[in-house]
Amino acid sequence: MIIVLLQLMTISRKRLVFFAFLAIAQWSLFSQKPQMSCQDVVSKSLKSIKEVKGLKYHLKITERGKRGYNYYESAVKFNRVPRLI
Repeated sequence: MIIVLLQLMTISRKRLVFFAFLAIAQWSLFSQKPQMSCQDVVSKSLKSIKEVKGLKYHLKITERGKRGYNYYESAVKFNRVPRLI
């Protein structure tokens, strides 16, 4: 019984190592992309800025008053299409 369990464990470890090797090999083969020039980077950045669909930001304010500091926070989400605030 113990020998059978040990044999099953070694088979499953071999399978695990095999599938891990396949996953790493696939990741390394398909993850490399051709390098872009500076002009491509700038043009893609400007294009994505023009096509933005939404904007989200967190505003934190520290205000000094007569009795000490006041802290305020605000979170805003703006969708351009459809227009929602």
